[in-house]
Amino acid sequence: MKKLLCIMLTGIMIMSLSACSSTKDSGEDGIASIQESTESSQKEESESVNEGAESTDNAEGSMESASSEETTPENFVSSENGSPVYIMAKKGYYETADDDNNTLLYKGYDDELLLTDESKKKFPQLNDKLVEIFNLRREEADRAAKEGKENAATDLESGYLMGNYSDTRDVCLQRADSKVLSYYLNYYTYTNGAHGSYGISPYTIEVETGKELGLEDILKIDKDEFAGIVKDKILESAKSDEVTEFTDLDDTLSRYRYSITEEEANSTDYDNAVYPYTWYLANDGLHVYFEIYSIASYAYGDTDIVIGYDEKPEIFNFDYIPGQGLGFVSYLGNLYDKKIDIDNDGKLEKISMTYEYDGDDYSVYKSFGLDVDGVKAEFKDGDIYAEDNNFRYYHVRTADNRNYIYAMIDDMNDYYRVYVFDLNNDTVKTVKNGEESCLWFNKSYVHNSIADEYGEICPTDPNSMFFAKVFNLLGTTIAVGKYNVGSDGRPELQNDIFMVTSDLGNNIKLKESMEFDIVDESGNIVSQKETISSGSSVKPLYIRIIDGKNVLDCKLDDGRIARINFTNENYPIEIDGKSVEDLFEDLVFAG
Repeated sequence: MKKLLCIMLTGIMIMSLSACSSTKDSGEDGIASIQESTESSQKEESESVNEGAESTDNAEGSMESASSEETTPENFVSSENGSPVYIMAKKGYYETADDDNNTLLYKGYDDELLLTDESKKKFPQLNDKLVEIFNLRREEADRAAKEGKENAATDLESGYLMGNYSDTRDVCLQRADSKVLSYYLNYYTYTNGAHGSYGISPYTIEVETGKELGLEDILKIDKDEFAGIVKDKILESAKSDEVTEFTDLDDTLSRYRYSITEEEANSTDYDNAVYPYTWYLANDGLHVYFEIYSIASYAYGDTDIVIGYDEKPEIFNFDYIPGQGLGFVSYLGNLYDKKIDIDNDGKLEKISMTYEYDGDDYSVYKSFGLDVDGVKAEFKDGDIYAEDNNFRYYHVRTADNRNYIYAMIDDMNDYYRVYVFDLNNDTVKTVKNGEESCLWFNKSYVHNSIADEYGEICPTDPNSMFFAKVFNLLGTTIAVGKYNVGSDGRPELQNDIFMVTSDLGNNIKLKESMEFDIVDESGNIVSQKETISSGSSVKPLYIRIIDGKNVLDCKLDDGRIARINFTNENYPIEIDGKSVEDLFEDLVFAG
């Protein structure tokens, strides 16, 4: 009997996909040396990737086999540039009062960064560090939610609840290569006051050792010289009428240190207080962040300045300067007058999101787009259902210095849209495929067994971006494909293989004996028409596209891999003319 169920997979509803339409001393020499040493390898890598990228979701050519380096579970979800693959684990909090109005007391979410199970085997020390951070932060988030609910309930009872308490944390992944992982948690907290507070909590970690790095590791200059550079950058970033905001800036910066002791951190001698810099590494350089009130008024806001690797290479420890010409994917966060060097020319461009709501409904967008130094482009799809925090913008730069902005919009379900803006040739253009404005993908939930958390794969490498799709074959299955940046800037499937990441196939058993071809993990047929007895279990591993059709490779009880061919992939799904529901037990379809 068919099970038509709404399945909660790692806490979030699986939804079927639908179509989308309408829609620079020694530092200079070192950098040059890296560039020379990487040009040939990058050329080979680029050629290899481009060859693989000729395949698409609707490929009609036959795929005879693929190398095991591409298709084994230990290597499939891996990066071309040798960096780890990260997942973002989410937890939401939503608490209401037991009153007649069901008053919202607390709303928040906590995003944390972890490795995939494949990457944690290759980078165990990094994994240990991320799990340590995860456990600490998640414990803090749980405590904040509990206290927030209790305090909001007290305020409600007293008649002084101005709005629901809130604590949100976004993972903003800034640099993720084979040397360095650097990211920050962007937080916002509201506790029933005139306004909320916000800021960042950054982490910069050496990938190979899992060591959390300090500025003393990154820089080759003392704190006083560094303070002078930071001051110049602060004043450079301000508008002419804003300079007066920075009162006593020299004195303020003299109090900052690369690091401080626990005793200094807990000191109550506020007249002689010292502070650690808040900083992170991005692909364009070292960012130094000052939260609200630290150097200016609340109204001025926070300040984020960047010291470029190419701008002042002599101040950096060369080990932590990124290699040249590798390309990257960097999360931009909310685009409100964000300044980034889009095309690697040393000049910062101001980039902002543009949008138009559908009337007074602030969760429906009629259009959205980008403004880059006054040059605009927009998508006019209409009826895009999303909250503000459902927009995630990424700067994508390829090895050949092509630049794009990916707008990934959570469509309030378990899938999202990917829109692409072309930022090349000093212009901004929307990228479409005919009438299709966007690509639709499912959320790619994969596992970290140490933390026992599922998360969505974070894009970091333009040659290895992982996007998932839903397949309804032996039940509803989520599978991940490896994509690279295509010639038009849109994600393009590298090969005709998707690796199953969902757990909805652990209990599938044969109702009767059947004959299947046996294949190896590279997809090569090793024997034909082997009889598999009734009661045997099958666990989906890969979905491959062969001659334009989907085949499903499944692991058997004895460890062998059986290939299942389908004679009909539309409902009713059939094998040799028989319904899969008549041939297998415990099939689960999401609907």
